Amino acid sequence: MYMIGCGYSPIFAQGQAGATEAQTLITKDNDQRTTKQLRRRFTEILSNLFAKLLVYKGYATDRESAFEMITIQIKENVVYNQLQLVDFLNNAISYGLMTKLQAIMIMNDTDNEDDAKQVLEEIEKDQQAQNQQIIEHQVAFNQATSESNPEGLGAMGNGGDADPILEP
Repeated sequence: MYMIGCGYSPIFAQGQAGATEAQTLITKDNDQRTTKQLRRRFTEILSNLFAKLLVYKGYATDRESAFEMITIQIKENVVYNQLQLVDFLNNAISYGLMTKLQAIMIMNDTDNEDDAKQVLEEIEKDQQAQNQQIIEHQVAFNQATSESNPEGLGAMGNGGDADPILEP
């Protein structure tokens, strides 16, 4: 209970090495979230500063038009590699600790649920298309098999036993 209360997940741990890895991933995830919040705040501060400067220097008539003139984006390095993140998210989904939508939001580094829902819908459409293609291939294979051997497989096709008993 202590591990869960601290935010550590014993579900992912297989021995001490697994527990340490899970703790490290959770700590890195928390670091990334903190960095993301700071990045947003600094972006907001810089945008306001530049908007005020543009109005003061006469390049823009008001702050709203100044905001349309500038775009500020601060990027940071990814804290952990993508393979570890995907593995972590897959485990969290499979153990019921998060939804696919939450995982997509973390993976794409966004807080916009609408964007994440759109990505999830595209993924589900692709999966449905792949499933439909597999079904079509199976149907085509079954038809080709039945056309090439209309009587079935040997004695079984004629209603006989699969392993007939040979009489001496």
